[in-house]
Amino acid sequence: MPRRPAARLTASFAATAMLALPAAAQQPTIWDLLTVERIYNILVQNMIVTARGVAEITYADLDLRPLAGRMAVAGLSVSPYDQDRYPGCTITADRAVLVTAPLDQIEISSLDIDLVGMRVPATCLDEPDRDGFAELGLEAVELDRATIRADYTVATGALVLDVDVISPGLGRLQGSFDFDYFAVDFENEEPVMDLAGGTLAFTDDGLWARISSEMPPFLSDPVMLEQMLAAQILPLGVIEQPAPAPQPTEPAPAPQPTEPQPAPAPAPAPATKQGEVPNLEIARAAVSDMAEAVAAFAADPGRISVTLSPDTPVRLTEEMFETPSRLLIALQPTFDTGLPAAPEPLATEDGDLIAAALDGGEVSGADRLRLAAALLTGTGVPRDTRTGLALLDPLIASGDPDALALALDHADALPPATAYAAARAAA
Repeated sequence: MPRRPAARLTASFAATAMLALPAAAQQPTIWDLLTVERIYNILVQNMIVTARGVAEITYADLDLRPLAGRMAVAGLSVSPYDQDRYPGCTITADRAVLVTAPLDQIEISSLDIDLVGMRVPATCLDEPDRDGFAELGLEAVELDRATIRADYTVATGALVLDVDVISPGLGRLQGSFDFDYFAVDFENEEPVMDLAGGTLAFTDDGLWARISSEMPPFLSDPVMLEQMLAAQILPLGVIEQPAPAPQPTEPAPAPQPTEPQPAPAPAPAPATKQGEVPNLEIARAAVSDMAEAVAAFAADPGRISVTLSPDTPVRLTEEMFETPSRLLIALQPTFDTGLPAAPEPLATEDGDLIAAALDGGEVSGADRLRLAAALLTGTGVPRDTRTGLALLDPLIASGDPDALALALDHADALPPATAYAAARAAA
């Protein structure tokens, strides 16, 4: 018996409705779960849960990019559970970014920590330290930005450490240290450090005005300061003292004739005293240089720096720090209060190249990399992250490794999709 039109219409609507229903979701297999993103996410979650065993930790947003080895946290807040000991202590940061070496990099291990808008109240310190903050009129230490970068070469144990901390109203601390070898001696629970060189600089932005009243008045007198430092640093008995005034003596008696005597034996060389330090001229010069720089800074606070230039890498030990003169001789420090030389500004021709590149003109890859690096870092030109990354776009698209590395160094300014694609291409 043929179907009626109404029955056929009903069957058609039923079939259409069945097709519109979502298909049953397939259960993920173990292979679907074993992805880099999922494993990285699980590890970070476990880290956060473990850290919450020590303090109360919350955040507003978490951005994970495993192929780039990057983790960014926004709106971070950390409070110790013991509020009786640390009343009102809550450490906050607008943003905290942690970047490690890409997953495919096995020769170099790196760690970058970038903190923006960080605040540490004085109540997070023990009571004696809080009193020191109170004397300085500080309720908290605020950091506009703090960056720490460590690059470790696995094969040789070499380490390069860079630090840059900016605190408004206090100052800026910058340091760069090159270790020929760095490791940790677990048996003695101490680091093993062979220092090949380094620099440390402080630029004042108000800290000196807070502490200068507690400093001795002779700090700005290089002569008195040198005498004090020499007394503290140089070994006892090597500090030059004025010669005593000659004393009147009675006239010597007239010589009497005597039988010839044998020539006297040569005087023995003076024995080296235990603990005596050779090459004290180097230590004296370092003390004099230090006194001059500190006195100049005390008289006119600005910038003071020290550069360490040992002839060969120096194994830093606890004994060296107990004998400051030995440390000065080994590290050969030089002190300075001048500002670092300003980088050369970009030439007019470079501005033309930037304009041509942005207009789609023919600009070599080498010029694009050079100009992009200057714009991204603000070297010789005002910092312009957007333009710098735009110069790199064609090189990133072609997979140029130098362009990818430069772009990933400034991944925070990249759109998430671009950063992810660049990280995949670099890997």
